Amino acid sequence: RCWPGDAGLLITFGLVVTRGTRQPRQNVAIYRQQPIARNKVIMRWLPHRGGALDYADWRLAHPDRPFPLIVAIGADPATMLAAVAPVPDTLSEYEFAGLLRGERTRLWHSNLTGLDAPAGAEILLEGFIHPGDTALEGPFGDHTGYYNAQAEFPVLTIERMSMRSNAIYHGSYM
Repeated sequence: RCWPGDAGLLITFGLVVTRGTRQPRQNVAIYRQQPIARNKVIMRWLPHRGGALDYADWRLAHPDRPFPLIVAIGADPATMLAAVAPVPDTLSEYEFAGLLRGERTRLWHSNLTGLDAPAGAEILLEGFIHPGDTALEGPFGDHTGYYNAQAEFPVLTIERMSMRSNAIYHGSYM
C-alpha cells in the first residue's frame, strides 16, 4: 500500500504474460493487481495495452473459455526492462530482452496455461480469467500524482503459485 487513499494492497511489479489469438507472440507487460481473496487478484490493464488486447481477442474467439495468463514477480533485469519498453506489438518482449542481454531469454513452459515464464522468476502465479468474472478496482495513487478512479476489471483466479527458495518479492512504489 503506497498512499493513504489506496483501496488495499497491490502487486505493483508483476510481469503479466498473455497470448491472444491473432499473433503467435506472447506479450509481457506490467499491470498492477489488487488482491481480493486468497487466490484472486483484479487485473488492471488499460484497453489499449497488449494484455487487454490479447484478452479482448480471446473473448471474441472463445467467449466461453477461461483466458490463461501468468504473473512472474522478480525476473532478470533485461526482461523487466523489456516489459516496460515500447516494443512493437508483433515482437515478444522475450525477444527484445534477448537482444538487450545478447542471448536468448531462458523460459519455463507452464503445462497449466500453455504460456512461458522467465525461468529465473522469484514467484510465479498461474491461472485464468473466467468469462464474466470482474470486480471493482481502486482507487489507487498512481505515478502521475493522482488517484485513479474505481472501475471494473477482470479477475485472475490463481490456480498455482510457485516460489524459489528464499524468494525475493519485487515491487515498486507508485
